[in-house]
Amino acid sequence: MRTFFVPFLFSATCFNLIVARFFWSFGRNQSNDKELSINVIEETPINIIEETPINIIEETPINIIEETPININDETPTKDNRLTGSFVDCNTNFNKNIYTNSKPNSERRRNRSHYTESVLTASCRNITYRIHPDAFQKGDSIIIGVLSSASGKGPARRNSIRQTWAQDRTGIFFLVSGSWDRELSHEYRRHRDLIWIDAPESYNLVTLKTYSFISIVNIMTSKMRFSYSHVFKTDDDSYVDVDALRDELMNKNSKDAPTTRHYLGQCQMKYTDVIRDVGYKWSLEKNIYPEPLLPRYCQGAGYALSKEFVKCAGNHIAKMRFLSHEDVAVGMLAERCHFNPTTVTNTTEIKIDRYESKEARERVRKGDTTIDNLIPIAACMTGRIVQHRVIDADDMKELHRTVLDPNYCRETRSRRNKMIAKMENDGLEWFG
Repeated sequence: MRTFFVPFLFSATCFNLIVARFFWSFGRNQSNDKELSINVIEETPINIIEETPINIIEETPINIIEETPININDETPTKDNRLTGSFVDCNTNFNKNIYTNSKPNSERRRNRSHYTESVLTASCRNITYRIHPDAFQKGDSIIIGVLSSASGKGPARRNSIRQTWAQDRTGIFFLVSGSWDRELSHEYRRHRDLIWIDAPESYNLVTLKTYSFISIVNIMTSKMRFSYSHVFKTDDDSYVDVDALRDELMNKNSKDAPTTRHYLGQCQMKYTDVIRDVGYKWSLEKNIYPEPLLPRYCQGAGYALSKEFVKCAGNHIAKMRFLSHEDVAVGMLAERCHFNPTTVTNTTEIKIDRYESKEARERVRKGDTTIDNLIPIAACMTGRIVQHRVIDADDMKELHRTVLDPNYCRETRSRRNKMIAKMENDGLEWFG
């Protein structure tokens, strides 16, 4: 009996050990499985949490950019919004084909040693210019730049201005470009009031003349330590009452205390939409000006820039993107320099046309003056600073006479009324 029990006890003990080992292994495997499932559960939300905010960050600014232009005319565009082209710099590739400098002709090569040439940079282009060295020795507090053609009607118009509103005055310069020939050389030496820039003579390049003029004034006045208050830009078919201009700039006609008027003229006071219609004379294609708005600007017939404006512009003209619309291009400079335009006290102070009717203005613009039934507004500068689109030298003299003697306006008005009465009595149609 004892012999049998001992082996049985040993066998039972071994069996229990085997069973215990089995359940221990099974429990361990189950524990590992639980740990694995926990790892999966813990890792899954980590990826979701990390990826979710990425989509939100990427999508949010897209809505802001799309919604920004809404009601943009009621707010001042900023550099970040890029609603106008004022803060876009030029680049050499963009401006490469805008113009090619005129080639030096034989007259220019022959006389090169007799003139001082300097170089400035405007809209990523180096521009050679000539100005008489005595130009800024003396002058008025207002420096006036008159855009003019080197040839064609230009010489006659310059002489007309020299004999009228520029007579016995200093600080009035004529901006010309194109070929440097014998006639231009003679005029340059005789009158000492020409500023010549080496660029083709083209209406689409008048911005280069204006930018060059502003740069030259900034350079020369700093170099010569010449004191001035304003620069005034106009065209050679304009009459300018310089004394009336000075009064306006000094706010003598205003009840407010005198303040510096940095950008003055007949101005567009709102940001306007760019017109893309190719049939419109002043349209702008997207490849030239892709921005949706034009800056505020003053019309090119005549506007004044303060010395502070000129100094600031001198730091930006070299890198300004070129735009053929000269008045808008200066408005871009004003926005860069943070100067808002100011309209003259009375909008009639800068008179654009010599004719009131739409038909007459349209005919003049097209050159249709063959039929002598156009009767201009009576020549009279009373209450005006600038009369633009002067008809001819005789018209310029009549305007000048009304400045010297305001009572002469009565005679010009009476003469016009008689002309109208005669045409109506003869049953003829007239436009004015």
